[in-house]
Amino acid sequence: MTESVIELERVSMVQGPYDYPHMYEIFEGVLYDCQYFFYLENGILSLRHVKKVEQSYHTHLYLDGGAEACNWQRVYKGKLCKLSRRLSNAYARRMD
Repeated sequence: MTESVIELERVSMVQGPYDYPHMYEIFEGVLYDCQYFFYLENGILSLRHVKKVEQSYHTHLYLDGGAEACNWQRVYKGKLCKLSRRLSNAYARRMD
């Protein structure tokens, strides 16, 4: 059985602005498939669709994709479960 390699990259995501024009939040997490951002928020694993900041000096910065994240979760729920199982299995093998 051949397993494909899952390429993950540590990146940051910016969300905002909120109540004030310059109020943003920055999250650190893991990027999958150049557009899906996994991160922990209040102890809960969350997923967002993100877009890369196209500036040469921001090589690991992404912006929240907004409403697209909700649609992605609904449509690709099976793929997310499969990815989660693969990540868990890979982590378990490392621990052995």
